[in-house]
Amino acid sequence: MWLTCLTLLKGWSERQGLDISDPYIYSEKVINGPSFQAIWNGWKENLAAGFYGITSNGVKRGGLYRLQDEGAPTQEMVIYRFVKVILSLGV
Repeated sequence: MWLTCLTLLKGWSERQGLDISDPYIYSEKVINGPSFQAIWNGWKENLAAGFYGITSNGVKRGGLYRLQDEGAPTQEMVIYRFVKVILSLGV
């Protein structure tokens, strides 16, 4: 079985015009190819849909998690990040 798979894959990149050593040209060809576009269009549809929640067999499962204060110092973390960005800008 593995031998059959390897035989089918042998020369695949040449047949698809992807036997290119430049990663930028290779990426452009892959991204604009029909295989990737089919996958990407499916992803775009899923990303456009609102978050529904955790499901089981398509049925939303509620009450799995409760929002609660975990004690993380979020305000301090935001201030720290802000100061770090400002300092990196040299302001």
